[in-house]
Amino acid sequence: MQQGCFPFIPVDLRTNLLSQSRNVNFSHTMRLFQPYTLGSRIFSQTYELPTEIETDSFLHTHDRSKLNDEIRGRLRRSNLHLAGLTARPSAPPKEVSDSHFGYAPEAEIALELVGLADIPLMAFGKLEYLAAQYQLDPAALMKPSPFQALAATLAAWTGEEWPALQAANQWRETGKLNGMFKELPNKFELIVVEDTMGGIRSTRKAGEILNDAGFDVDVQTYGLTSGSTSKAEAFEQFDVPYFEDWSALMNGVEF
Repeated sequence: MQQGCFPFIPVDLRTNLLSQSRNVNFSHTMRLFQPYTLGSRIFSQTYELPTEIETDSFLHTHDRSKLNDEIRGRLRRSNLHLAGLTARPSAPPKEVSDSHFGYAPEAEIALELVGLADIPLMAFGKLEYLAAQYQLDPAALMKPSPFQALAATLAAWTGEEWPALQAANQWRETGKLNGMFKELPNKFELIVVEDTMGGIRSTRKAGEILNDAGFDVDVQTYGLTSGSTSKAEAFEQFDVPYFEDWSALMNGVEF
C-alpha cells in the first residue's frame, strides 16, 4: 500500500478493500461485482459459489458492439487471420480439458458480443494457465511483453491457442523461435488494432523478434481513441496512426 494514499482510511480496511481484489474468496467487492460482469449462472459455474444477486451479464446486456456486419465481413476475408489480444480475464486455452475453476471468461463474452467468438484468443487466463504449469508470473507474460503478441500471432495463423503458448514459452526459455513458428509464412503483415499502447508495444517487439529470426514481417499498428484526447496524444507520441472508431479505421485503411 502506497504511503500516504487515502490516509483517512485505516490501513487494515485499505488492505481488505484493495489487496487480492480479483479473489472472490477474499474480496467482498469482487464477490458482489463479478456476477454483474459474468451473469449469475456463469459466476456460479466459474467459482463454484452461490451468487448474492441474480442478474444477467452486463457485458451481454449493456455493452454494445462497435463492429457491424460490414466490418465483420471485411475482417473475415480469407487473406486475414484473426486473433484476440487482451488483458481481460479468460478461460484457459481452448484445447485443454482441465478444470476452468476460477477462470472468468470475460474475454470470451466480449468476443461473443462482437460476433467473433470463433477466433483464437490470447487473454490473461490463457497466460495464467501456462504460467501455472511453469511457476511463472502471468503478469510478466502479458502485453507490453512480446510474449503475448508472439503467441497471438502464431494462434492467428494456426488457430491453436495452447500449442502457440507453448511455442512462445520455448522462445522465452531459449531465445529462439522453434517448433510451430516454422509454420508461419516467411513474409507477412502483422497488424494490431489497439486502444492502448500496451498491445502496440507488444506487437512491435514481436515483429522485431520475428524479423531477427529471419522472417520478413511488416508491422502495422493502429490506435482507436473513442474520442479520448489522452489516447490520441499517446498514439501521437509513439507515431501510431489512430482513428476514433472502427468505422473510421476501416474507411481509412485498406487491409
